[in-house]
Amino acid sequence: MGQNKSLLLFVPLFLLAIVLQVALILVDGKQTATGTAVAFSKAYFMADPAMADLVCAEVLGEEDETSVELHIHQVALEAQRRGVPVGYIRHQLEHVHTETIHQDETSAEIHLSAKKRVSINPVFAYVAKLFSIGETQKVETVLHLIKEEGQWKVCGSPYELGI
Repeated sequence: MGQNKSLLLFVPLFLLAIVLQVALILVDGKQTATGTAVAFSKAYFMADPAMADLVCAEVLGEEDETSVELHIHQVALEAQRRGVPVGYIRHQLEHVHTETIHQDETSAEIHLSAKKRVSINPVFAYVAKLFSIGETQKVETVLHLIKEEGQWKVCGSPYELGI
């Protein structure tokens, strides 16, 4: 009989935990201006082509080669010039802090500060972070975002990308 009481207490508690987990997943999946700024910055310093999904049409341009492709090409050329693999040029962002300067329904300005570290491969980055080895450089910028087709997009000249 005592075992049934503990089971009756456990089942509603378990169901409540599942409902709470689903609610938190849905809330976390909502796109925000700050989240877009962080995701873009991480993709930019890793020279990840996925950053094209996070920039506005003005920055992408309508040319044969978009500004994102040009940036990735420039990173590859810099690696070739130095005689190293592209991984030596990519950077991983750490200690990212954001502050919303201004936000309304269609635009936002996000101040982002972080430290970047060379990301040769994920294991190197993790070990370097764990033991505080390797050189870090400070990154600080203000990113301008607009809402384009219901999604937040980075616009303007983020990290000199659109120039």
